[in-house]
This record gives sequence, structure tokens and C-alpha cells, in this order.
Amino acid sequence: MRIRPVFAWYDFWFGLYWNKECKRLYAMVPMIGFYMQFGRGAPIEERLRVTQKWLDRFQSEAAELTIENLKLKERLAGSIADSIGGKVEQTGS
Repeated sequence: MRIRPVFAWYDFWFGLYWNKECKRLYAMVPMIGFYMQFGRGAPIEERLRVTQKWLDRFQSEAAELTIENLKLKERLAGSIADSIGGKVEQTGS
């Protein structure tokens, strides 16, 4: 078992957290704490699989947001064209 200090300016929580993939127990107060490493943690193949799963999810969400953004731009351009009574040409983004 190893014990290591942790400083994370963005973490503002009290308590304990068990990371089962890495086999670590984190004990934190706002921004400072420590973790205890138990064993070797998950094999690299498992960590990569989890990372790839999250990457795939975020890429698909980003694609959906991009499509929604383009639809919103088209509607906005149409609204502007209707309000000024003319045609608005869209430029490539």
C-alpha cells in the first residue's frame, strides 16, 4: 500500500472516494488530501477500454451538438431574411 498527497485546486469536497479501477481510496478536504493505492489497479487494457468508451461517447455528443448548431444557424439566417425581406447568403464556417 502506498500513500501519496494530492493537491487539486479545482476539487472542493469533503470525504472519501473509492476508485475501483485504480484501487485507490481518496480522502479529501477542499483542495488537499491524499490517496492510498491498494494493489496494482486495473490492467492497462481495462483502463484503455474505459477511456475509449468515454472518448466515443464524447465524440458522438460533439457531432450531435455540431449538427444542432448548424440547424440553429440556418433557422437564424431564415429569421433574419424574413425580417429584412431579402435573401441572406450563408458563408462557409
